[in-house]
Amino acid sequence: GEDCRRALRKALEVGYQHIDTASIYKNENEIGEVLEEWMMKHENENENENKQNKKKEKKKMPFLASKIAPAEMHSQLLVEQAVDKILGRLKLSSVDLLMLHWPGVSKVSPDSEIHKERRKDAYRGLEKCLKEGKVRAIGVSNYHVGHLEELLSYCEIKPSVNQIEVHPMWPQEELIDFCEENGIT
Repeated sequence: GEDCRRALRKALEVGYQHIDTASIYKNENEIGEVLEEWMMKHENENENENKQNKKKEKKKMPFLASKIAPAEMHSQLLVEQAVDKILGRLKLSSVDLLMLHWPGVSKVSPDSEIHKERRKDAYRGLEKCLKEGKVRAIGVSNYHVGHLEELLSYCEIKPSVNQIEVHPMWPQEELIDFCEENGIT
């Protein structure tokens, strides 16, 4: 709601250059509204500066990443539809980075083999959206080495990113090494 809009306006004002969101965060509408007003404001400023021949650095849109929720990963078609909904909520024609939020789908037992099939279908949906220009890069989030090995065995387009939690209590060095060895940020 308004707390999100206020926080994002302030973040943009002080120079934030990266916004990370997800379907499951339920804040994409607010982010879309603020980005739309921010872009309109800066387009007008850039035009005025051009008219006055001022050589200021042009303001550009922050890098925007979002994630497909596990409930949206049950098929390639659901992923493609989820991408369209994300773009609609963000009021954009494309997003910089789109990731699968989790290596499993919702409402399925964690040890079910169905996850492998659904991950593959979901990733194929991301690849299609990348080819169509709806996203500029694709990736995954919270994947472990085994998930990445599986993904790399069938993907046409390697994930650019594996967004993971890392801190002194959970350094995930093996996972980071694997990603670095395979060109995954």
